[in-house]
Amino acid sequence: MKKLLLLIALITISSIAAFAQAGYEDVIYLKDTNRSGRIIKGKIIDRTGGNIQIETIDGLIHFYQFNEIEKMTRKPITGPEPDDKGFAGSLGFGYCFAVPDGEGRGLIKFNLINGYRFNPYFSFGLGVGVRYSPWASDEALIPIFLATKINFLNKKVSPFLSIDIGYHLYVPHIEGSGFMLNPTIGICKKTGDKTSFNFGIGYDMFQFTDIGTGHTISLNLIFAY
Repeated sequence: MKKLLLLIALITISSIAAFAQAGYEDVIYLKDTNRSGRIIKGKIIDRTGGNIQIETIDGLIHFYQFNEIEKMTRKPITGPEPDDKGFAGSLGFGYCFAVPDGEGRGLIKFNLINGYRFNPYFSFGLGVGVRYSPWASDEALIPIFLATKINFLNKKVSPFLSIDIGYHLYVPHIEGSGFMLNPTIGICKKTGDKTSFNFGIGYDMFQFTDIGTGHTISLNLIFAY
């Protein structure tokens, strides 16, 4: 259990570092040729053999010769386009597999999150969900939580990290309710300007005041809009 929590902490720290680096971009200024005045922004991925390759935000790779380039710089990203800000919602489904050293059991999982997208990388919101077992239909967990999501890249396909933290209601045994934590890592595939499908593997932890702590590993499919 301690090793699992340490792994989650390491993933979180490395994810924050990657997110911080995503605030800069390479800028190539082309000479006055048939591409007069063009400025190319993205990430330089190779500069060998008298050529340079730069990957732009749409995932395309462009090739230029050094003699075509007037200058190159690295600048902070000035900010997202207006469409990158605004309402962010998601509907998630999943299944939680019990971890042997905890008090968990297999659970079907639903989440609904509504929040705000600050830029292409970061969103924050409030979520509510339900966890229930087909083998114990008279019991359910109702989590209410704060939801944070980080997309590492502003591309059609990007790795992501999400962290849900809050409180769960243990129905009908309300006195057993307690703290909940659910970090998830996975892949985000954009299907439109504001829509995407996300597949992730999560760790779900629920504390109960009467029976201890439940641990599960979950597989999740999330539609974001």
